[in-house]
Amino acid sequence: MHDNPEKKERPPVLIKISERQFLNKTIHEGHLYMNTAKFYRSYESSSGNTSVGDISEASLSRLVSAYLEVNGVYGQIFGEGINSNITLNSNQCLYCMYGIRLSRDNVDDEVYKHIISKDLIKSFVSIGMSVSDYAIMLITKPDRFLKKIDETLLDRGMTGGMDFVEYDDHKYEFDSRISPSEEAIEACFHKRKKYAGQSEYRIVVLNSSDEALVDFYIGRLEDDEYQLVRIVEDKDFEITIRMQCLEKADDSAIDEITSRFI
Repeated sequence: MHDNPEKKERPPVLIKISERQFLNKTIHEGHLYMNTAKFYRSYESSSGNTSVGDISEASLSRLVSAYLEVNGVYGQIFGEGINSNITLNSNQCLYCMYGIRLSRDNVDDEVYKHIISKDLIKSFVSIGMSVSDYAIMLITKPDRFLKKIDETLLDRGMTGGMDFVEYDDHKYEFDSRISPSEEAIEACFHKRKKYAGQSEYRIVVLNSSDEALVDFYIGRLEDDEYQLVRIVEDKDFEITIRMQCLEKADDSAIDEITSRFI
């Protein structure tokens, strides 16, 4: 599943586009604000913003045609048959970032260039706010960053997971023997194909109450763990990654991460 960071595909860099005040709080205090899956479902319907909101957030698999309860244990019958999504509300709280996936096909001589479009950047700006109120935070040591999250979960006895989101229209198979909490987490790593341009890497935490997780702190970020970039309006954002070896694209293999607006 998504609860063991050592077994998951790791991005060479993580990107967060948000208000500058919130990014500064992450940098200086290690604060990660996580809103609920329920919030994102309601946000699309109330605001019409499909870049931030998603009415089908945390939906159960569409490949499950029936759920059965036998002696208090739920089982699934797989097979096409559900025409509308069933959302699962288990107090899932989400921290969403933009993640880059590397492969031999998109890396040339151990140099990778990636562009985030100006339109995608704009889509994160709330109505009534200016692009100048926002910034881009690059997490340049993602292994270290994610390890801090994992250790905080362990210290607080909380259940969670972290991984890339799969854009499969909620058509996914999973082990029917997983626990309800694992199923609640799994549901958060699948979205509709129309969101694929978000290239999302997500942290999911099950909260003890049905509200945003506002007190999750992982500790101040070190200077080499991040870059904070001012947004240049109406420009695309290019990231260049130089690495020693694609097959070992962890923190130690990355030589340099640079960025510019073009």
